[in-house]
Amino acid sequence: MSKKIAPFGLWPSPISPELLGMRLRLEDVQFDSDGQTLVWIEGRSGQRVLVVRKPGDAPRDLTDTLKVIGGIGYGGGDFTVRNGVVVFASGGRLYRQSLDSGRARTITTQFGDAASPAISPDSSKILFIHSYERRDCLALVDAEGARWPVQLA
Repeated sequence: MSKKIAPFGLWPSPISPELLGMRLRLEDVQFDSDGQTLVWIEGRSGQRVLVVRKPGDAPRDLTDTLKVIGGIGYGGGDFTVRNGVVVFASGGRLYRQSLDSGRARTITTQFGDAASPAISPDSSKILFIHSYERRDCLALVDAEGARWPVQLA
C-alpha cells in the first residue's frame, strides 16, 4: 500500500459529520429522593431527552417532544427530581412529570425564561430562577401550577 499525501483536513476519515451528529451525550445525572432511582439528560441529535432508570427496570424516556433545557445564562439547572416527580425547564416554562407514567404538565406560562428548579421538602412548591428582559430573580410557584409564580428576590 502506498502513502497518499493530502492537504490538511482533506484526507479520508472514518468519522463523518453524520456520525458525530448521532453520538449520545450524557448530562446532569441525579438521584430521586428514594436514593435508587436515577434521572439524567441524554443529548441525541440536537434533542435533550430526560431518561429515568428505576431499580430492576430498563432505562425509559420521559420526554420525547420537549427539549429539556434551562434558558438562562450559559445553561444548566435544567431539572430536579424528588419523591417520584421530575420538574424541568423547556421553552421558557417549567413542567412537572411523574416518573411512573403520564405526560408532562405545564407549571408556569411562557413569560421570560426559567431554570434551576428546586422542589420543596414537602413537594408542594417549586423555587426557580426566572429571567425577563435581562433581569434575573427568584420565583416561587405551587407544584401544581394552579397559581401565578411569586417573585421572591
